[in-house]
Amino acid sequence: VGDVAWAGIALAQIFERTRMQKYLDGAVKAATFIETTTRDNTNVPPGGYYYGNGQSNKSTEHNIDVYALFTILARLTGNASWLNGAQHARAFVEAMYNSSAGFFWTGTSDPTNIFYNNIPEDVQTWSYLALLDPDFAASLEWVKTNLATTDTSFAFNNGWHFTGNFRVSGETYASLSKLGTVLGDQTVDADAVWCEGTGHAVAALLARGLPPQKDIPSFHGDVNTASLMLESIQVAQASLGSGQTVG
Repeated sequence: VGDVAWAGIALAQIFERTRMQKYLDGAVKAATFIETTTRDNTNVPPGGYYYGNGQSNKSTEHNIDVYALFTILARLTGNASWLNGAQHARAFVEAMYNSSAGFFWTGTSDPTNIFYNNIPEDVQTWSYLALLDPDFAASLEWVKTNLATTDTSFAFNNGWHFTGNFRVSGETYASLSKLGTVLGDQTVDADAVWCEGTGHAVAALLARGLPPQKDIPSFHGDVNTASLMLESIQVAQASLGSGQTVG
């Protein structure tokens, strides 16, 4: 579902810029596949859309994608019926919110039971980018504290192989990412920064724009935090990414 929704979102955005009808038609076709083959109308709540057709688990990430795609299509097509599916996806996303801790669970292991074993970065930041709802904005605080990591040239299994003096700070992939060596995988850099996920955090923080005086201790506003993350991504590009280009 997520892969189809991402393609649909891209096609819808291309249509909005070019007004070439074939792109909107493609986005509608992708959304129709999701709506007709993966919607769970039986187990409501939490409802939502399955991970894929013929599967019984559900992804918070994927339902965020569906919400984004369907709301875009409602606006671009003028067909308000897409908002029904958008709300169906959103209801699932909201059901995955842990209000006491301020984060979203990754999804369910079957139609109704939450999967508790891992908490990923992307659902915390994408949820804010899609919903722009202050009621769930605590997920950004959860990411920038609990998933924060700093990789250096001395970190075990670091990408710089103990040469030079480098430091990259940002977000790791998920709650289990720092436990790789503890769980027996001696090849993992438990301090590694996920540059894509750090980019998600940057986008969400800039979209929110929390001022310094309202931020949590040791942070100085969303723009400042995002700027520091971007600087670290640039360090990673300039060091590890050197020569890794396309064309």
